[in-house]
Amino acid sequence: MPISRRYHEATKYRMETIASHPGLDWSSQPRPWKEFHSESRVELAEALLVGRDDDDGRPVLRRQGGGFGLAELSTLLLHTNGATAVTRDAARPVYFRAAPSAGALYPTEIYLFLRDFEEIEDGLYNYQIRDHSLAPVLEGDFGRDLAALTGRHPEIIRSRCVLLFSAVFFRSAWRYHERAYRRILLDTGHVLGNLVSFAPELGLRASLVGAFADEGLDDLLLLSRAEESVLALAAITEDGPGLAQVGRSDVEPSGGAAMLDLHRAAAIRQVVESVRPPLEALPLPVAGAQAVVRLPPPRAERRDSLCTTILSRRSTRRFSGEGMTREQLSDLLGQAYAPQRRLATEGRCEYFDPARLRTWLSIHEVEGLDAGLYRYDPVAHVLLLIRRGRHEAEDHHVALGQDLARQAAVVIYHSADLVETEAALGARGYRFLGLDAGHIGQRLNLDALALGLGASGIGGYFDDEVNALFGMGPNEAIIYMTCIGVSAD
Repeated sequence: MPISRRYHEATKYRMETIASHPGLDWSSQPRPWKEFHSESRVELAEALLVGRDDDDGRPVLRRQGGGFGLAELSTLLLHTNGATAVTRDAARPVYFRAAPSAGALYPTEIYLFLRDFEEIEDGLYNYQIRDHSLAPVLEGDFGRDLAALTGRHPEIIRSRCVLLFSAVFFRSAWRYHERAYRRILLDTGHVLGNLVSFAPELGLRASLVGAFADEGLDDLLLLSRAEESVLALAAITEDGPGLAQVGRSDVEPSGGAAMLDLHRAAAIRQVVESVRPPLEALPLPVAGAQAVVRLPPPRAERRDSLCTTILSRRSTRRFSGEGMTREQLSDLLGQAYAPQRRLATEGRCEYFDPARLRTWLSIHEVEGLDAGLYRYDPVAHVLLLIRRGRHEAEDHHVALGQDLARQAAVVIYHSADLVETEAALGARGYRFLGLDAGHIGQRLNLDALALGLGASGIGGYFDDEVNALFGMGPNEAIIYMTCIGVSAD
């Protein structure tokens, strides 16, 4: 059995074992940030291109045509995973972020390679979210090192700014144990979703890089791989198509703990050649579909600016149970899945390998559509009806009894064939599935909020029951689920 499927099987929630969680050791709760003490910090707050709307005080972007300098970098980092609010309790401050995180544990760290910035010395930095600053890690130009570790990726070579996204494993494992790796990938995908979505607002492009020599890159950042490791890179440029690049793992599993064993098995020793995502989505079978439902053309405009949406974003805690319109669903899916259509029509890809993910919908209350189970084709923008009927009770059950899944107007599931993915990309394919699912989930989140709806991602569910609900095969794995509806908060 492929290691990715072994890991997925070993970390499934099941009815007979869900109550056996040992509980939380609050004395060992990790901090959701790293601290670098330095007198050479780069302060970013004063350079932000964010103001307040004169009428309602909402955050708005103050654009300026200054190229790519400190102001653009500061604004990009804030909207990627910056602190957007802070509350204080008896124990310690709680920082809300631009991207959601399971359990508010925030396992993702952002490092930056910077060169040729007028206001910043060349070097490697860590983004300090609490005071919105950069802490120097290493001085110097590491462009040649990054180029060598990524197989001379052309966007890495020409970029003055490369973001490196690492995972601090224990931040999530403290609560979710071996299943934490699933949450870590989704949470990092949320951050990537913000980055890729917001960069064009500043006239920038983010090219995702998934093919790199893992051990060499971790060594460059002075990381202990058993505690923290790089998951993805993004080269930031002022133009270009924003192409993603993936690679196939070439390391055999070592037989350690499930989470770290899968991560190590997904490593690449040396990037010889990279793999481009397919230019067309995988075929969508229509066998057994009761009907093909064509959705109205999605509108491109947003109700709010992306700056307003990201900085005001909060995960929905309660839905009202009210329905949404067919046009809202079309707009939501059309905007969230626009990168897949660009992949199929233009060869551009803002994800790693999105065609391997399949999208399923459990529709509860959508005006003009029958309640039922559907499969979504993001390229043709159509729904395939699998089975009519109301399934709120099943969605509520598979979501571990969370009321969100019963109250929502629609629940969106992402799945993938793990055997097929590992055959194509090795164990590293599992990493791309989680990152892409989190990325799409964050786009769904932002686009729902822009339409006046609420959204909440759910990473905890009874895996096998979801498979049974949609009639999926044994190799199909549920990666993520997102609830969309009218917020009651």
